[in-house]
Amino acid sequence: MINTLLGIGRDDKTGRGETIGQALDRYRGIGPGFDLLRIGLALYIFYGHALWVAGGHSSVAGVAAIAGAAAADAASTAAAPIADGFSGWTRPFHVAAVPLFFALSGFLVIASALRLRATSTFLAFRFLRIFPALVVETALCAVVLGALLTTLPVVSYYSDPLFWRYLGNMVGWISFDLPGVFAGNPVKHIVNANLWTLPSEFDCYFLTALLMISGVIYDRRLFTAVYACAAIALVTASLATGFAITAGILSPIAITFYFFTGVLLFHWRHHLPAHWLLFVAAAALSYALLLSKWTAFIAPIPVTYCMAFMGVVAVPRLPLISRGDYSYGIYLYGFPICQALVAAFPGTFVGHRYLLLTTGLVITCAFAAFSWHMIEQHALALKRRLPARFFPKRSKPAPAPERVSGESAESAPLTA
Repeated sequence: MINTLLGIGRDDKTGRGETIGQALDRYRGIGPGFDLLRIGLALYIFYGHALWVAGGHSSVAGVAAIAGAAAADAASTAAAPIADGFSGWTRPFHVAAVPLFFALSGFLVIASALRLRATSTFLAFRFLRIFPALVVETALCAVVLGALLTTLPVVSYYSDPLFWRYLGNMVGWISFDLPGVFAGNPVKHIVNANLWTLPSEFDCYFLTALLMISGVIYDRRLFTAVYACAAIALVTASLATGFAITAGILSPIAITFYFFTGVLLFHWRHHLPAHWLLFVAAAALSYALLLSKWTAFIAPIPVTYCMAFMGVVAVPRLPLISRGDYSYGIYLYGFPICQALVAAFPGTFVGHRYLLLTTGLVITCAFAAFSWHMIEQHALALKRRLPARFFPKRSKPAPAPERVSGESAESAPLTA
């Protein structure tokens, strides 16, 4: 009965409950929960950042230290609240946000890879999804925001090597600092902490491209064997030596592993029951595992199952969300906007976490809408204008298109 209330049906042939794959097929590949899940995760990460930026302890504090932020001040500022942000009964909720994004992206992006079956086309589509919005956001932060809020003379600001280094974010060379910007904020110097996930995102795409070239990604059993070998090696190394184990936010290697766990579960979607009892069990197991930092490479499968189940639940399609994918814009603009509000109006926002949360959210959503409607949507439209060489002809008929969440299979960014 609960499955019925959640919009999950039964297999007409066997009389049993649907699998994740059957539910996706019934929705014509468009899982109704994925868009809501993606926007929810983006908002949750924004919430954590806003509390941190205002001067309070946050679920996502410590991100600069994990990302290897250039400034010592940034790392020391971030390190202080790690213990509070990642201990106790709330730890699983704080730790899971970014990995869930990566698992979700792996689940969606593999659908695009399996449909396209052309590495150059796959990489071109990922480029169009990620870089146009990133370039605009980086330029706005460096050229406009930084110039307005720096403590340096404008000429000195634009000639400083940190300014030019920050522009490297446009091509994935990550830098967190701009000269003289946010030096007086509670979270010092960091312009956009969210960019720490970009290298892992690019690693995921690079590895996916290699798996496409080798053909491993197309063979479910071969991919599963490779995944199992990697999982055994990572679990063994992490438990024996502490490899890639972090006290707070999961390491780049761990979140990359979540991406490929999403790929794994997509391959086996037609064998995964979509049942609320299994979801409850997976959620309970996920919670228990995420209480410890030592389970970074053990928890991904139950966590990713929870993501897949939530994706096929029949949630209502909210008009605002159906108009565009605003999650990437929220992820890109949320942190610098909150930092800018604190720098411009310290008396108003420092220590007033929920005032910063509400004000920053309104402005961030406006920028996210701008990013989607003016940048991202038009960039995605360029996919149809790619040269013919990006769509090689096949001697054998291509398999039936596999879509998850419609355009989301190609549009959902990891950096979310």
